[in-house]
Amino acid sequence: MKIREATKQDIEPVQALFTQLDTHAITSQPEHFRPAKRSEEYLLEIINGENSDFLLVEQNGQVIAFASISIKDTPDVPVLIPFRYTYIMDFVVREDWRNQGIGGRLMESIKIWAQERGATRLRLGVLPDNLGAQHFYVENGFYPQMITMEATI
Repeated sequence: MKIREATKQDIEPVQALFTQLDTHAITSQPEHFRPAKRSEEYLLEIINGENSDFLLVEQNGQVIAFASISIKDTPDVPVLIPFRYTYIMDFVVREDWRNQGIGGRLMESIKIWAQERGATRLRLGVLPDNLGAQHFYVENGFYPQMITMEATI
């Protein structure tokens, strides 16, 4: 198993994994998500970004997991204690490779990537009905920090 940063040649397998990731979101919250393909331009912005990346897990030449990540700084608001963090925008392990420690190894690689860029924390969002992902994140040191609420008007 190899964990590495993505290149332009990885766009097709990343798009395939996005389809798997998005299926749950579309089913869970159809009022927010719809079927769509991430454009090559969008993916290249992350791949080539100064403060963003895709970390891929490769096994036997196949991409079986990825995380899209970016460096962020807290807003310049006097009441906030400033810090730099890595935001995990997307995290997916191919269904047939889950529960084999791959997600944990990918998370460790994210932590190293983040520390190398001066981040002191990791952040992410997770759908409220995705209990398996929530359990995984708690096992990897995450805890609820803020709850996002919404009302339709």
